[in-house]
Amino acid sequence: MNSARTGKAIRRLLIAASVAALSWAVIGAAQPGAEFVHHRRVSVKGLDGDPQTVAVIIPRRPDRAMAPPEGRYAMVVALHDLRGAERGPSKGPMIWSVNFELPVAYGAFERGRLERRDFNGFVSAEHLAAINARLASTPFAAPVVVSPYVPNLSAASPEELSRYADWLVDVVLPAVREAFEGVARGREGTGIDGIGLGGRVALEVGLRKPEAFGAVGAIQPSLEESMVASIAHLVKPEAGQAIRLVTSEEDPARAATLRFSQALRERSVPHAFVDTPGTHDIEYGRGAGAIELLRFHTSELVREPAD
Repeated sequence: MNSARTGKAIRRLLIAASVAALSWAVIGAAQPGAEFVHHRRVSVKGLDGDPQTVAVIIPRRPDRAMAPPEGRYAMVVALHDLRGAERGPSKGPMIWSVNFELPVAYGAFERGRLERRDFNGFVSAEHLAAINARLASTPFAAPVVVSPYVPNLSAASPEELSRYADWLVDVVLPAVREAFEGVARGREGTGIDGIGLGGRVALEVGLRKPEAFGAVGAIQPSLEESMVASIAHLVKPEAGQAIRLVTSEEDPARAATLRFSQALRERSVPHAFVDTPGTHDIEYGRGAGAIELLRFHTSELVREPAD
């Protein structure tokens, strides 16, 4: 009798595991833009020691190959906002894919020309024209996007931020590279970016780890005036990192982001500053936010040659 009960329990566990795996497949198949990307996941050891899922978005090629023939995909670590932190480790990594509809942005770039609707209207005519002029001369080279969980680090100490940075570089990146041969191995092909809370953490992590990230971006980062100077001084000009900041007219942290840009200029640190129309909400993230994430890293990161 005990053996029969054990067998039933094992079958229930196997069914539950199959349903969990299927749910990820259904998410990928059902969400808008899924025809442009593959959705994958990698299990890693979380900061608390428990297994944790990292979401991976890979461009979908016509031949279904998981790497471009000319080399390896550039890889972008995309950090979610406070909403993702509140949803926990199981749902947070899907914020960029589901809430901000990043796969739809892949599809917009694949057309070879962007339109105002791709930004949800949050773009100036001059900026849109400049982007399309570059696309006309340099075709879009889609990167892989890696989305780990970001805990609420709003009030984190420098030590806590350094610990999270170490986890990304020493645990997450090696796990993704082991799982997928077709992603970047070096800093020149690896970037980090984020929105809101994730934008601030991307600056804290990326600037602390210039040996790991060749490009560092932040979209409407949740900066405060009191933290601007300390984060700006994390920059190592000799590292030659590409840096990009994005803000908007109704961004609550607009003033602090402008001050951060000024602090970088005072230190003669080259960087791009994108100032757009728009709000600070999910519509911005799934429009201008998703477009700017892909655009910046595609222009700054390299596709490494295959071994």
